[in-house]
Amino acid sequence: MNNLEYIKEVKNSQYISYVDKFLYKFIVINIILNIFLYYFSNELIIITAYIFSIILFFINFKGYLKPYFFVLFAQILIISLINLTYLTFVLTALINKFAFDQTMSSLLIEFLYCDIDTYIFANLYLLIFCLSILIFNSFIPRQLIIALMNKINLTNFFYAPKGVSVLMLLCIIFELFFFLTGISGSQQSGGFIIADGEGDDKSTWYTQLYNFVMYFHILLNILFIKSLNQTKVNTLSKIFLVLSFLCNFFFFGFYQRRNIVVFLLINVILYFLVVRKKIFSFKMIILYVMSFFILIQAFTFLGTIRQLNIVDKDMSLIDVISEGEVFLFFKDKNTNELGKETFSNNLQKRLFNNHELATLFYYESSEFLNGRLLFSQFIKVIPSVVYLGKVDYLTQEDLITTKTNSPLYYMDTVDSLQSYSYIDFGFLGLIIYPLIINFVFFIFYKITTIKNLSNLSSIFILALIMELITIRAIETNLTYWFLLIRNFFVFMFFFNFLLSKLDKKNMNI
Repeated sequence: MNNLEYIKEVKNSQYISYVDKFLYKFIVINIILNIFLYYFSNELIIITAYIFSIILFFINFKGYLKPYFFVLFAQILIISLINLTYLTFVLTALINKFAFDQTMSSLLIEFLYCDIDTYIFANLYLLIFCLSILIFNSFIPRQLIIALMNKINLTNFFYAPKGVSVLMLLCIIFELFFFLTGISGSQQSGGFIIADGEGDDKSTWYTQLYNFVMYFHILLNILFIKSLNQTKVNTLSKIFLVLSFLCNFFFFGFYQRRNIVVFLLINVILYFLVVRKKIFSFKMIILYVMSFFILIQAFTFLGTIRQLNIVDKDMSLIDVISEGEVFLFFKDKNTNELGKETFSNNLQKRLFNNHELATLFYYESSEFLNGRLLFSQFIKVIPSVVYLGKVDYLTQEDLITTKTNSPLYYMDTVDSLQSYSYIDFGFLGLIIYPLIINFVFFIFYKITTIKNLSNLSSIFILALIMELITIRAIETNLTYWFLLIRNFFVFMFFFNFLLSKLDKKNMNI
């Protein structure tokens, strides 16, 4: 190692330490804040405190936002868990106050089966949970994280723009194949039409591959943008990029409303990593504002499909488009107004999170699953052809209802790492689950730093991980994490082969 590499390594190590120190202070201050809120619980005070916490966090955090920040998995998860929990509380409180003239206290009691005190206590648990994740993250070798920092640096990377455009075209053909063959479903079908002809949310090898192709397409679009910045741009290239982007957006986001947000987020992160342009500039802010309006409109449109049952569950996407009923949202005024109303009603309760843990405290769940929930999450990853008996294992709400009297878990609740950790092991879950989470992160680091994995492949894997530790941080379980690891070993050889061919050093040109 020469002096320049040594200095760079020291700086990267110092950067990780600075981020960790910042987060330690942030978590401890918020623990103190929530202890105060627990003993002096007032809705207005809580809203004000959480707003100030979010604002102060991002004001102070701005200086830490570097391209290599996105390799700090534990730190990103912690930031997402805390700030999204605060943000969803504030937004839910404001929506209920001004749209429905309802207080958060009444909403928690009547619909979410907890109260302000147990909710604040749940947030205290979450903060200690995050502190535990950060502490155990120090067990991961610093050198492994720095190796990934170096690997995502594309400063000396040269690729063939023509190769990118060819791969983009192949992605579009793949997406259209799913559409034209009727495999693609809709909001009602859960995303895909399984071979038996009925809509289902079952996972198959080709639905998992589809997910990888969607992220692959996003990465290729960003690479194409970078190539346009480096060469003379012609009109045909611009048109091709717009069509590719729109196709990717439609097939990525049509099945789940959350995917619309994920799509925009992953594009921003990859743009920051690959193009190395500022996330916050005048042009980017204008783009964010435009994206926000698109997001709201798309959210409302997809919400209308689901809530009003405009399409049948067994209809493929091509049937949905050809019959045209789905476009009533744009053509029929009554459908449009009803769709917006159901969307608002859905936001009233569905935007909120961490009440799943709060209701366990409210109903004083004193019996725990002792690891059964964790085991069931692992079992679900095993393919059915290997272990048919996995369908007999209870998981999620079905398993949790055996240990709590809360009516909430007899409904459609969201998964959360902190609530699962508590109902599985009690307060011991503050140690066991953070250890497992960091072990998964360790595996992620080992996979992304494999010597034969190309730089672009490592960035591609980062994009797949980002969803789980950002937007989905407040609505996820370890099954998704285990499944992603399994899929890396199934699919990444193929994608790494394609991406490695983009490197000019590997091409005879």
